[in-house]
Amino acid sequence: MQPEPEKTYSNYNEINEIPAFDPFKDGPIPIYTDNENDIEVAKHIVQQGLSLAEAKITEILGPNLITGDHVTHPRVHFVSEDKERPNILGYYRAYENLIVVITRNDSPVEQMKTFIHEYLHFLSHNGRDDDEKVSIYSPLAKHNNVGFRRNFGIDIRENAEKEITNNYFIAFNEAVTEQLAIDILPNTYESYHDYRGLLNGVIDDAIMRGLGSKDRDGLFTQWTKNEFKNYIYQCYFKGDLNAFTNLLHTIYEEFDISEQMFGLMTNINDLPSSVHYKMIKENGTRPSYKQVKEQIVKQLNIKTPEDYITDVDPPKDGPKNDGGDSQAVHKAAYVRYIDENDITYATTESVNGTEFEIDTLGYIIYTGDAAASLLDSIKTELDTLVNDGLNADEIITHIDELLFEQYCISMLSDGFEEFYVYKHALLDTLS
Repeated sequence: MQPEPEKTYSNYNEINEIPAFDPFKDGPIPIYTDNENDIEVAKHIVQQGLSLAEAKITEILGPNLITGDHVTHPRVHFVSEDKERPNILGYYRAYENLIVVITRNDSPVEQMKTFIHEYLHFLSHNGRDDDEKVSIYSPLAKHNNVGFRRNFGIDIRENAEKEITNNYFIAFNEAVTEQLAIDILPNTYESYHDYRGLLNGVIDDAIMRGLGSKDRDGLFTQWTKNEFKNYIYQCYFKGDLNAFTNLLHTIYEEFDISEQMFGLMTNINDLPSSVHYKMIKENGTRPSYKQVKEQIVKQLNIKTPEDYITDVDPPKDGPKNDGGDSQAVHKAAYVRYIDENDITYATTESVNGTEFEIDTLGYIIYTGDAAASLLDSIKTELDTLVNDGLNADEIITHIDELLFEQYCISMLSDGFEEFYVYKHALLDTLS
């Protein structure tokens, strides 16, 4: 697996160069409200949100310099509307060290979620370097950034080559910020579904790839979804984009995707695994890695400024937790597993007097009613285990024993892809 993320640059708020706002201070954070009667509610939102965020960050990072009394906190404004930004719920303005929460008629809990999201942006703001330059040797800004987002970098897209753009890693940055805010305060409104779909697609591909780490005794252990998330969160707060992109390169090493290409992706359909799967479905044959890369380049070339929005959209239909198109993620993961392990028909054998096709791993390729009957019974067992409250690891172990040890079912069997997608989508709800 990857080495531990390193603290590559001081965070702006660790330097304590931002002047304190003593005339306006009311507690550890200077708070403003449109209406004087709302100040007590605003104080509670900030204090509770701050406590929840710092507890989670300390859980992720351990002892650190971006929580507690180590930083000069931002000002926080609670305003009923922002006429210049009518469709957002809040924003962080790095150069003013300012968080704005747009209250509308949202509940205090929803306002707290907005505050937490913007406070995470504040905590991930990398240190100042007003003289920083980029070049072909170092094409992305390394300072002045917020989280993974690069304030500027040299564009690689067609008809924009060598121009300066601020689009790099916007999607991943907002996805990580929002996903962590959801982890801190679940069951409220959720934003950036496309961006989070991209992030969750990466994590699912890492799991499918079997990535993990060795302990002190040299024993290798695959990482869980939460372990991958926490690793990415560490990269985010430590300003270690190199560690994050090294993870991306490890997952998709065959496709030779550059850091800048990863930085311009905006949804799960831009990932090599998704493009690979789509090309198989459309053409009936497996594309080369080079063809997949070429298709990704085409998709990045036609993106517009609307694909790189960092404002928070208000919820329309209440809380959602779709994390992007999870079915597409799992379908792509299924195809990738088949491809990487070169699972194909190998031979025909007689099993208990019945002729069966056998795949290259030695499993039985069930077809027709036999496949449907077996997979339906295992699906029923899967639903029962979920309803009984078992955790994801326990369920995976039991179901895999049924599939591959008891019944020796090949992943090429009729209906296996649909079962695979159903199983993993269901397990996602337990994460």
